[in-house]
Amino acid sequence: MPQSGIGDDRQDIGHHIEEDVDRGEDQAAGLHDRHVAHRHRIDHVLAHAGINEDDFDNDDTDDETRRELETMAAALKADIAKVTFAGGSAGGVDHVMAALFAGTIGADAKKINYIPFSGGGESLAAILGGKVTAGISGLSEYEGQIKSGKLRALGVTSEKRIAGVDIPTFKEQGIDLVIANWRSVVAPPGITPEQRKVLSDAVANMVKSDAWKEILKQKGWEDAYLGGDAFADFLKKETARVTDVLKSVGLVKS
Repeated sequence: MPQSGIGDDRQDIGHHIEEDVDRGEDQAAGLHDRHVAHRHRIDHVLAHAGINEDDFDNDDTDDETRRELETMAAALKADIAKVTFAGGSAGGVDHVMAALFAGTIGADAKKINYIPFSGGGESLAAILGGKVTAGISGLSEYEGQIKSGKLRALGVTSEKRIAGVDIPTFKEQGIDLVIANWRSVVAPPGITPEQRKVLSDAVANMVKSDAWKEILKQKGWEDAYLGGDAFADFLKKETARVTDVLKSVGLVKS
């Protein structure tokens, strides 16, 4: 059945997956009975503060960033409990990213030491105050501190480098980790094929408009519109991936 999707924005999987995984896989599957439009996504960043009061040099090379990331990975594999991650709500995209990072580098994701906070501001304070090892959030939450040298960004979860942002992706550092927070437009189940077509066409036309392009620019979002079967396939795979991760960290029963 036709479904559509729109775009990519920068804040680290969408609320539909988080909410439906919480309700169970049966309801998650029910999303396929609705009209869906993938709207935008937010890529996430892993950052940490220094162990002393010296600020980071914004001219540090990618090699230096890679070495710090390798040091963190080694610490995770040696004793995962001693490495603490700050981020948003338990089971949210930040938590999923922490588990994926641990599992990808060979640590036990089930033992991830993740500390949830209600917002990026609180997690930022925890990082700067030395209460946690590192933090995970949308780039916009940490960007100011990264630019000022108070935080070092160790990697961003996008497939490719974000335009205008000098932060290496995890993939280019040898870690196969790509994840994002995406948004979608959803209609109730039971709409007719004609209604679905009207909605799908409206979304498809909207993403071509100058007004939408201007919003993407203002918000720093990446346009990654998906329509029809392409979005249905994406949704099915992403739901399965996130469900597996949440099961691995004990947030969803197997």
